[in-house]
Amino acid sequence: MPYWPFPSFPLSPFSRSSTCPPPQSFPFFSPPGLSSTATPSISDDSRGPLTPAQAVELEERDLYFVDRALMDFAAAGEEGWEEREGDVRVKALWVHPIKSCRGVSLQKSVITPQGLQMVLIAPEIDELRNLLVVRFPEEAGLPGFAVPLGVDEAEMRSWSKVGQTIMHKKPLPPSYIPTYTPIPGTNVDLTSFPSPSEQMSTYLGRSVLFIQKSPFEEDVRRVIAPPTTPTAGKDWLEPGEVEYGVVETGYADGFPVLLANEDSKFANLGPTFDKARWNQKTLDVRRFRANVIVGRGSGHAAEALNAWDEEKWRHVEFWGRKEVDVAEGEGEDVEMVSVEAKGTRMVKRGGMICVSRCGRCQLPNVDPDNGEADKAVPYKILAKYRRVDPAQKFTPIFGVNAVPQQAKAVVCVGDRVRVRGMNDWEVLGRS
Repeated sequence: MPYWPFPSFPLSPFSRSSTCPPPQSFPFFSPPGLSSTATPSISDDSRGPLTPAQAVELEERDLYFVDRALMDFAAAGEEGWEEREGDVRVKALWVHPIKSCRGVSLQKSVITPQGLQMVLIAPEIDELRNLLVVRFPEEAGLPGFAVPLGVDEAEMRSWSKVGQTIMHKKPLPPSYIPTYTPIPGTNVDLTSFPSPSEQMSTYLGRSVLFIQKSPFEEDVRRVIAPPTTPTAGKDWLEPGEVEYGVVETGYADGFPVLLANEDSKFANLGPTFDKARWNQKTLDVRRFRANVIVGRGSGHAAEALNAWDEEKWRHVEFWGRKEVDVAEGEGEDVEMVSVEAKGTRMVKRGGMICVSRCGRCQLPNVDPDNGEADKAVPYKILAKYRRVDPAQKFTPIFGVNAVPQQAKAVVCVGDRVRVRGMNDWEVLGRS
């Protein structure tokens, strides 16, 4: 069912009520044959049930108001939607370069089919030789290295290949170990020149393998069907929901993007939170390692977002007030749609499809700042109150897994979140 763009309706045209407000309370003209001031002849409990004639009258009038609403909406385009709909915003963006560890906060990012793109260091590109140059701080005593860019298929297939690796029972995509050279212009002994992996290992103080993810089709790590089961007969991803071919992931567990609602963190999950040790600290939403965190804005309809609302969403769009620049090389193919809304330029930067609830392990018990693990919070609380997915009966739920709608799109902190479609996932009662 599409997101209904008129939340101010006194009576939803998709519902039936024992009473109906006078026609003048609707924001449209009165239908032919009905007075604009007359109270409809609708019965309440004290006057008995509807007669067949009254039921027909109510049905015809509801259909008229629906038709009129759609006509007005089509005539006006989407102008003013940001005032009619709930004010939900992107509150934070996070990427996690090292699985399960503390994330890196971003103000904007390009969303790709493999998730949020991140440039954690400003790369040095030798455009003349088409090389990526990596330098280390002088005190590290390392020579640095250069690896080729824009390599053709034949050359890359000649590189050493790292086969599929299993991490936390999840297969990671195959990768290649790129060739390398010293940084052009430096004088080094080629016979003893350390490889990129050796230099990175020395610098980080632990064993590191410098690799490049395989770009070849046979190595694509396709997203498997999520555990949340949709309505019988429907696929987990409907035709046309994404604007690119293969839905894949890079090194994430199962899905490119994890979306969380900060209001869900504050939901009353039960008395377990009243432990004395939690009176002096709060539950940081960063514990859940989400990529996109949404929350209430400051607009007139900020109350529209409630805890767990994200589990009802299907098609989510990100809208901003103006176009934003992205780092060089990030967004060459990014397309944004602009509309004029009451003199303000609104830009639809992109969207996502929410495909399943996210079943959680005990990792959120670990404080992302100091690595200390709580024995109960939040996992045991979620396990008691948030086992709500029929397809994951014994797994606590927090957040939703999502796939990008476009091959490349932009999302920024502060963007308006617009819900354009709802899902039909079943819900278990509190366990």
